[in-house]
Amino acid sequence: MALERIDPVKRAALLIKCNDLVVNDQVVIPVISRPDVCAVKNKLVAEMRERERMAIELQLAQKLESVGRLAAGVAHEINTPVGAILNVSRNLARMLAALPRSLVPFWHGAISPTAMEGCLDELRQANTKTGDVSSYRETKQVERFLEQQRVEDAKARAEVLARIRFTDPELLSRHLDCVRNSSFLKLADAYGSMAQGVAIAETSSQKIAEIVRALKYYARSDTDRVAPIEINESIHTALVLLRNHLKNRVRVETDLATGLPPVIGTGELNQIWTNLLTNACDAIEERGPDHEGMIRVGTSRAGDRILVRVTDNGVGIPEDKLQKVFDPFYTTKDIGKGTGLGLSIVSGIVTKLGGAVSVVSRPGETTFEISLRLAENMSVSAIVGTRLALAPGRHGSGGEGARKQGPEPPERAA
Repeated sequence: MALERIDPVKRAALLIKCNDLVVNDQVVIPVISRPDVCAVKNKLVAEMRERERMAIELQLAQKLESVGRLAAGVAHEINTPVGAILNVSRNLARMLAALPRSLVPFWHGAISPTAMEGCLDELRQANTKTGDVSSYRETKQVERFLEQQRVEDAKARAEVLARIRFTDPELLSRHLDCVRNSSFLKLADAYGSMAQGVAIAETSSQKIAEIVRALKYYARSDTDRVAPIEINESIHTALVLLRNHLKNRVRVETDLATGLPPVIGTGELNQIWTNLLTNACDAIEERGPDHEGMIRVGTSRAGDRILVRVTDNGVGIPEDKLQKVFDPFYTTKDIGKGTGLGLSIVSGIVTKLGGAVSVVSRPGETTFEISLRLAENMSVSAIVGTRLALAPGRHGSGGEGARKQGPEPPERAA
């Protein structure tokens, strides 16, 4: 029985097993040598690994698609009540601002109506911004000031004034008569607390609305639709979604150039920034809890391209590993902390869009540079054609791998 008549898969497997083969009770004499058998074996192993990689990426893409639909639905449902809360908060703020003037015709206290209106108005302005409450030191300073002015019960009044953030010595001097009046101080306490509550509700609603907009933009289903995209807006979306992840770990500085033209891109651009920022945060954490981490994100224009640079002061990438960092499943992280797909995804998305990614690293500093083409210099049909020509399975979203050295931009390669 000739070896060529056997099924190719069985033939390769039989050749790997031994040189003298028995098929259907017939001796088959191999027609290729042992080195060729090894080559066939290596090729089979490589193909199996590639299929396994593509299967994992497909599973990740399907999971993310489901999560994206769920997130978009939740964001849509949240958006309506958040909008209502924001509108109510703004209406309350306007009514609160008009309240002192509305009280003037009914005011019969020891303080003049003008003094009452002026004091409440400045009290409201002092509480329009959310922030930390007055410190113990500020409270003691107010107490000493009141004692110097011979105000009765200085300690209790100082606590009330600190609670409603009315601690500026100039304001206290200007409205000292109001501060001396116990009845007015009760009114000021209630008025200041309402002003604080309205400011907190409005600011919090705005933050929720911002997160909802970013989530809807990030989770939208048309990630394959090619369209002009504002690069600064895309980066801002990623920073909003990662705010909680980054705020207690690192300090983020942005230097985003204004007036940049849009680039050709898809919704997948967000994955680039989230992967790079998360990867940078992990690299900084490797330097220990006492290290003051910092990430710098900058955008600029260079000819017909937009450049995005993400720099961190983490551990850096060893020189002998720079050539591997874009390989799928390559990671230097501990088991369970990364899948090694993060930077592979970044490279795949950038390549599909006709861009380039590169990295420069030394101990204590690593910079990734993403180069993207301008929308005015690329036709949508050309991008779509490029995307269809690429092999499937190159993109998705996964864990963050070790940072890698990517291909040079065309001008450098030339």
